[in-house]
Amino acid sequence: MARKRKREQVDSLEALVQALLITELGRAGVGQAAIREVAGCDMNLVNRIVKPIKRERRRIEKARAAVVAGVEEKLALLARQNSERG
Repeated sequence: MARKRKREQVDSLEALVQALLITELGRAGVGQAAIREVAGCDMNLVNRIVKPIKRERRRIEKARAAVVAGVEEKLALLARQNSERG
């Protein structure tokens, strides 16, 4: 019984390390096919872990672009106001 429990612990630890590896490679922008080769798992697991990371990255980039556009618009308005005064 003790061996079985020990093996289950090792298996769960291996799964955790594999998930962390997939997560970090996904955050680094490595392609899913390359992640699958490095992690040695099936594409479904990679996709299930990486897809939310990509979705969040796109959401952040979209928000950042909106902020930059707003700042550029305000700077252009200030430049016009200063040119009208001067």
